[in-house]
Amino acid sequence: CTTALFDSSGNYIWGDSLNSGRTGIDVEVDNVGNVYVANMDYGAGNDIKVTKYDVTGTVLFNYFYDNNGHDESPSRINLQSDGNLIISGVSTTPSTGIETFKLSLSGSFIWEVFYSTPFPDIPTLNFMATNMSTNEFFLTGTSSISGNPAQIFTIKYDSLGNQLWAALYDSTATRGMGLAIASDGSVYVVGLNLVSKLRLPFPI
Repeated sequence: CTTALFDSSGNYIWGDSLNSGRTGIDVEVDNVGNVYVANMDYGAGNDIKVTKYDVTGTVLFNYFYDNNGHDESPSRINLQSDGNLIISGVSTTPSTGIETFKLSLSGSFIWEVFYSTPFPDIPTLNFMATNMSTNEFFLTGTSSISGNPAQIFTIKYDSLGNQLWAALYDSTATRGMGLAIASDGSVYVVGLNLVSKLRLPFPI
């Protein structure tokens, strides 16, 4: 994982490839320029690692998340209006599902929630968005990493990590790729359709 800062003109300011784990996934920045990186850590197993840098590239903290020995891979990080971070990813073993937890900007753990997915395959989490007026947040992705079968899943949580609803939508092997929150609180989800076509032989 490499984290790098460029100024508004595209000039390189600093970079770090030593303190951010092994696989960089997503990044957020707060109003004073501190940077929060979600990445994979392979040191003591497959866990989620969150690294905080200040504006000069100095590491302020590393937070390691492991839910009871699960293998976790991070997917998204969101900075919320209450001044905290939401990090979400996928757990593969021993339980398959979506891991989500909340951290303060000082690296203090606040809460965690595990969604045990009712899918026969490992899901993929592709996007997360927060309603900044309520700090409710939404996750979307695909129910199957292999695409068989693949459905868009969308989950809504409140600011305390309580699941408000979960929905599935299928339109020919769909994968949830992004979402946007409307002013009335409803959510629009966009996805990728994978269509299988039967190829017939040419007539002889």
